[in-house]
Amino acid sequence: MSNSSDASPRILFVSLTNDVGSSRIVAEFGCRGAICAVMGTPDCLAAASRFNSRTFELGSRFGTASLQLIVRQELEAVARAWSPDRIVPLDEMGSQVLRQLVLGAKVCADLHRVLIASFGDPDHYVTSGSRWRLMQAAVALGIRAPDFRVPTNWASTRDPGRHLGYPLVLKRESTCGGAGVTIVDDESQFLVAYMSAKLKAMAKRMVTRAMGVGVQSDPPLMAQAFIPGTASFRAVACVKGQTLAGVSFVCERQYPAKVGASTIVRQIDHAEMNASAAALVAHLRCSGFVGFDYIIDASGNAHLIEMNARPIGSIHLGARFGYDLVGSYLADMRAEAAPRDAPTLAKGQLIALFPREMQRCPESDAFAIGSDVFHDIPLNDPPVIAIHRRNLIASHPDQAETIARILDRAIADEISQTRSPGRADRKRATIAHDLTSQQN
Repeated sequence: MSNSSDASPRILFVSLTNDVGSSRIVAEFGCRGAICAVMGTPDCLAAASRFNSRTFELGSRFGTASLQLIVRQELEAVARAWSPDRIVPLDEMGSQVLRQLVLGAKVCADLHRVLIASFGDPDHYVTSGSRWRLMQAAVALGIRAPDFRVPTNWASTRDPGRHLGYPLVLKRESTCGGAGVTIVDDESQFLVAYMSAKLKAMAKRMVTRAMGVGVQSDPPLMAQAFIPGTASFRAVACVKGQTLAGVSFVCERQYPAKVGASTIVRQIDHAEMNASAAALVAHLRCSGFVGFDYIIDASGNAHLIEMNARPIGSIHLGARFGYDLVGSYLADMRAEAAPRDAPTLAKGQLIALFPREMQRCPESDAFAIGSDVFHDIPLNDPPVIAIHRRNLIASHPDQAETIARILDRAIADEISQTRSPGRADRKRATIAHDLTSQQN
């Protein structure tokens, strides 16, 4: 593997479920000088980024389950052919599969070392990938978190409701972005959710065992006390348990409401979130990128509810507020000082995440002329904009003109700013040319 500190870091991204924000992660690394390659399915969004220098295609006829079975062999071939310095998963499945390869000792020695450098101490991989084990670790560290119960069999399924009361939050393991999370109001809803989660967990274990990885028979479902408040999250870049940089946001809008992915966020600074995230990163000796989800109650207290052991699609936003996660991570790889660029957005700025808010509602008030919401369109990545444009119009054919008008206006504004005195550097001029080509 390439380890030269004076060479551009080579980052291999692994995409198994084609998450909507995956291309932003690749673009952010590319903007910071990394050489990027993507291993993913033929329709992989991240591979379409103009910052992706090479694509290693994962062919699969049988969906995401069969992808897990071929990753090891393909990953070793890519590692030999391309020699990545770090490997970054772009979704929850990739995060789990890559860690399982380390735990199962199923990869060659060179790739094993790169995976450990990418994720940190393997002794904590199981905890970082399990919702209820993470809660146990948080409680042991004195971190504020909702009370929880884990039904281990049918006989114990009524225990969470008796101890926590209703409503309560059910969370199926190995899910993310709101999938597998349900707020239930009574025992009958709980029992239905438990059986569904149990069947899905059994299917996942069959695939994992077929990979040759020994897995613990963890319960498929965790129940958490429902905490009224505002969803929030913190994204962190770290190395060997040391936090390099982090940024926090509250969710001003989610889709679906309450349990879905964020569509509009607002940047915040929250001391308790900072401290609890740093404590867990240190305890788990994490490397790479992790995200922590919280509920902030009416008193301003932050209740930790879960962890994502991978980068989230909005890590690029940190640099806009002076918290450059990717820049700090790459600087550490190069043994350089972390970047200290000036913020480009004011603290507390509202941000509409693209394309999520537009997918929710193309006529959202966030896109109105004069709105104080920053629309985070990846204007430096025209191929990705083109893909999202097509997908959005396919989802909302009756609002095609509205979608086109919003995107064209943003592109025109970017081109106008690029041509302004003092801003027409070579990089932005190239982007403007690409955007003009996209319009035409």
